[in-house]
Amino acid sequence: MIIDIHGHYTTAPKALEDWRNRQIAALKDPTSSPKVSELKIGDDELRESIVAKM
Repeated sequence: MIIDIHGHYTTAPKALEDWRNRQIAALKDPTSSPKVSELKIGDDELRESIVAKM
């Protein structure tokens, strides 16, 4: 028997939302583009973003 279980993460933690907004704003001013290294999201933030949506 094969059981295939998977899920889709369809929400975003606040840190990602803020970083993405900065990235979009940088389309007008590329010098303000955020670095990938500035995006830090911990396990607790991911967990909270899922639990808060339930």
